[in-house]
Amino acid sequence: MNFVISSATLLKHLQGISGVLSTSNTLPILDNFLFEKEIKTIDLIKIDVEGFEEEVLLGAKETIKKYGEAIWVIEFSTKNQKRRQLTNSSNQLAYNFYHQLKKRFNFIFYLSRDNNLMLIENFSQLLLLVDSLYGVDDLVCTNSIEQSHFLLKQIKSTFEFPEVPQKKLLVGRDFCCYLLNRYGDGWSSADNYFILGSTSGLIVSNLGLSLRTIKIIIRYIYPQHSLFSQYFCNVYLNDTLEISCDLQEITNPLEHTIHLESGLHYIAIESSNELSARTYLGNPNDPRKIGINWEIEVE
Repeated sequence: MNFVISSATLLKHLQGISGVLSTSNTLPILDNFLFEKEIKTIDLIKIDVEGFEEEVLLGAKETIKKYGEAIWVIEFSTKNQKRRQLTNSSNQLAYNFYHQLKKRFNFIFYLSRDNNLMLIENFSQLLLLVDSLYGVDDLVCTNSIEQSHFLLKQIKSTFEFPEVPQKKLLVGRDFCCYLLNRYGDGWSSADNYFILGSTSGLIVSNLGLSLRTIKIIIRYIYPQHSLFSQYFCNVYLNDTLEISCDLQEITNPLEHTIHLESGLHYIAIESSNELSARTYLGNPNDPRKIGINWEIEVE
């Protein structure tokens, strides 16, 4: 593989704009850099900047347009996004980043560590995938129909979610759902790969022609037992943020009703922080890290 820019040249350029990078302004740095070099074609662009991928995209609008046939390999790290949320006013950094990707690319694939690909249809699907594994993986993005057809041909098999605490709920012959990353006592697991907080949820298949209704019930967190000043919970339905609240500020269980049309749906329930089950539940023999206590009712 030939690189069009040497590392020494890149370092010199970055040193020259270090003052710009230290400001809060959003500037088209990647656009300027590539256009100054008058590069005619690019086949592959790799971005891995430890949670600041959205900022790179904001400075690459013209690059994406000009090099429309390029394949972009972009790290998607909920682990790093959640770390940034501790000092950021937003608690939906991964959600915002995903929607920046959707604005700029027609096709987004999840690249697993065994080199399998899965076409991503919505944010909840992606969040459940990434957080049930390592909290960080690569996305393969393109605007090229030809490149997307090539990538689709590389898919080896139907991707399956990994072995995590889950339960299949069957409700009638035309409706079923899987609970993902949720223990039998209703708590989501926060034990995976040092990701701050937890992500659990549902994969729901409604094969009927009528709307089905799911009620999600989320229990509050007692502030005196939490190590954090805020304990945010986000509930996503496919690409939509349904709920965002601090579970320490509610006094009663939070109930939210979701109406599902025919088809396959992903519901992700995310906590920004976690608890020690040993301390919070008062059981010295319980070694778990837990996130949110929730249940569903299917109507």
